[in-house]
Amino acid sequence: MNKKIISAIFASLISLNLISPSVAKADGMGVLNTQTIIQKSSLYSALRNAEQEIQKLDESLKKDLMDRQTKLQQAMQQKKSKEELEKLYKQYKGELDKKEGEARKSLESKQKNLIKMRDSLKVKVEAAVKEIATQKKLSYVVDKQAMFYGGIDITNDVLAKIK
Repeated sequence: MNKKIISAIFASLISLNLISPSVAKADGMGVLNTQTIIQKSSLYSALRNAEQEIQKLDESLKKDLMDRQTKLQQAMQQKKSKEELEKLYKQYKGELDKKEGEARKSLESKQKNLIKMRDSLKVKVEAAVKEIATQKKLSYVVDKQAMFYGGIDITNDVLAKIK
């Protein structure tokens, strides 16, 4: 039987209280709080920064749109000719399209960077978990949320390794 399948079955049996926590401890069951790992990683702060930058870009685009609409309304109130209004409209639309395109490129770049960071964090965490599990002679390591009771928490050890 595949070791991953055995691990999954073992973890589910523990979570359903069909195997006592003392058996889990005897077999070397480790737990890892992945939520804590993510929150304390550079990825989490990068995600928060990206969210703030996206919000600023969105606000800036909305402000620019409102400014252009106001200028067009003022031009209408000044009874500008149809040709002048069309010229202003095309100019403003071009400016907004350009700014929106630049914003889209920036967002795509940030998204690619975040994906790279996520993949890098995953590799680092997996390597750290394997190393710590070997050092502590743990046969299994599961997410802490899957465990109701027991297990050796290696979250802080993994955090120390990946920093």
